[in-house]
Amino acid sequence: MIGYHFRERISRLYEIGFTREQITKVVQKGLKFVGKHRDKPNSAILVETLDSVHYCKDGSNGDEVWIVTQGGMLATLMLRCSYQEKLPQYFHNVDEVVLGYENTI
Repeated sequence: MIGYHFRERISRLYEIGFTREQITKVVQKGLKFVGKHRDKPNSAILVETLDSVHYCKDGSNGDEVWIVTQGGMLATLMLRCSYQEKLPQYFHNVDEVVLGYENTI
C-alpha cells in the first residue's frame, strides 16, 4: 500500500524537523484514507497544516503536507503552499482533492 516514491519522499519530513512519531501519524492518515476510500483511487489529501513555510534541499517547499494516492496506494508525499489552488487540475494525475483530512486522527 506504500509506493517506492512515497518512501523516498518521507525524507522531506525528516528534513523539515518532523519526529518519527509525527511521520508515523502522517503515514497512518494516508493508510486510513486508502483503507476507507478504495473507491477514490487517485486523490490528493491534505494531511497536515504547518505554522510556516518550510524549504527542502530538493526545492520542495510549503506550509502544507499532502499525500497523493494512486490505485489504492500512497504514491507520493509533497509540501505545497497554502495559497496554491486546491483543485484536481493543479495536481498531476489526481481525480479528487480532499481537504480537512488532517484533523481526522
